[in-house]
Amino acid sequence: MTTITAGAAPRRAAAAPRNAGGWLRCSGRDRDALSICAERSALRPVPARVDAGLVPLGRAATIEMREVREDGRISYVGTYDFLPREVIDFRITATPLDARLGPALSLAYRDRMWRP
Repeated sequence: MTTITAGAAPRRAAAAPRNAGGWLRCSGRDRDALSICAERSALRPVPARVDAGLVPLGRAATIEMREVREDGRISYVGTYDFLPREVIDFRITATPLDARLGPALSLAYRDRMWRP
C-alpha cells in the first residue's frame, strides 16, 4: 500500500533564504514551504508525480513542486505565499511513477496561516 503525507515547514521556509527574523517577506506577504512524501507501507520511498494547489480566499493557485532526494528519502517541496490569519484549502495528488505501486492518491486539508 502506498500512502502520502504532507506537512508544512514550521512556518519558516527551510528551502529558501531567510531574513533576520527567519521569515520570508514578499510584498507584504509571508512564505511557507509544503513538503510531500509518498511511501510504501515499509516506509520505502515511492517516486511520484506530485501536483499541489491551494485556494486562498477563492483564488486557485498552483504550487510548483520539486523533487528532493536525500538520505534515501524522496520528498517533493514547494513554496507559497500567504497572509497572516489567511485560511487556505490545500489539494494534493501524488501519482506513483510505477503504476504497479497503486493508483493516484489525493489529500485535501484546510489550514489557517499564522506567524509567531
